[in-house]
Amino acid sequence: EIKDMRVADLKKVLEEAGLPTSGLKKDLQERALAHVAASENGAAAGADADDEALASALPSQGSLVDRVVPVLNRNLSKVGELSLPGLIYDQPLRKDIVHRVVVWQRANWRQGTAKAKTRAEVSGGGRKPWPQKGTGRARAGSIRSPLFRGGGKAHGPQPRDWSQSLNAKIRRLGLRIGVSSKLSSDRLTVVD
Repeated sequence: EIKDMRVADLKKVLEEAGLPTSGLKKDLQERALAHVAASENGAAAGADADDEALASALPSQGSLVDRVVPVLNRNLSKVGELSLPGLIYDQPLRKDIVHRVVVWQRANWRQGTAKAKTRAEVSGGGRKPWPQKGTGRARAGSIRSPLFRGGGKAHGPQPRDWSQSLNAKIRRLGLRIGVSSKLSSDRLTVVD
């Protein structure tokens, strides 16, 4: 009854704050109840008990501790557990490393095959279109000048290599940080 009352109180607080209550997970409710109970029981003990209860309620990332995750089958039912090494699946979040790895990957994906013809590569334009003087028009030496319709492109794209180099240790660290982040936010599933 006390537990149900605590959940009801929690729902009431969430409703007053305008937050949805239908999506509350059971473990979230239990963590919140543990935090409330620890803060009530530890009032005499001081703020240390509150800090410990809060730290235990929040998922941690970066403590390099082995993680135990459930193994699911095709029907998404639990068939076992798997221990994942903390040196790989519990790395601290480093946004700078992830940024470098993502920029490196995306740069290496680029084909670099964009190409536009210059005035030398467009067919035609070998003859001077009109005399230099006497016509009243601006002087022109080729009808394939970038000023003309159908002329070449000035400073257009040319094929180039966009690939970058990145140290192998940074690449591997970026991958470890990525899977650690997925695991800490419960977006990593092990399927048998």
